[in-house]
Amino acid sequence: MFALMNESLMLQVGGGPYYLIGRALGPEIGVSIGLCFFLGNAVAGALYILGAVETFLKAVPAAGIFKETITKVNGTDIPHPIQSTSSHDLQIYGIVVTIILCFIVFGGVKMINRVAPAFLIPVLFSLFCIFIGIFLTKKDHPAEVWCCVFKYMFQNP
Repeated sequence: MFALMNESLMLQVGGGPYYLIGRALGPEIGVSIGLCFFLGNAVAGALYILGAVETFLKAVPAAGIFKETITKVNGTDIPHPIQSTSSHDLQIYGIVVTIILCFIVFGGVKMINRVAPAFLIPVLFSLFCIFIGIFLTKKDHPAEVWCCVFKYMFQNP
């Protein structure tokens, strides 16, 4: 009965689980958990943006603004120079993506709900491609092992 009353109080007042933690364990524990949650989300958001930009630049190398030419690998000259994207590209595209995401977040929940399908469609498409790839790979190469975990698990009991 008390759990139901707490649940209804949480829905009326708002705050979610942090409200309950703060009420049950005190403000010191609630603040420390909230601070860890805030710092974790801040670092995770930055790494998500860098990962998205790096993936974009690997998929579309022509989108790089600055080019680096590598002529030596491990101190040895190579016959054909290798073109790669610069770390400045990561910074520039990262700032642009961060600004776009800030506008979306500052737009509020209505704006996030409007752009959510645009983010959901690529995720669903990539999941679809993963499942199709699993089934097609198994049919084309039946002798190969498609998961190393199962291979080692069954060879070494």
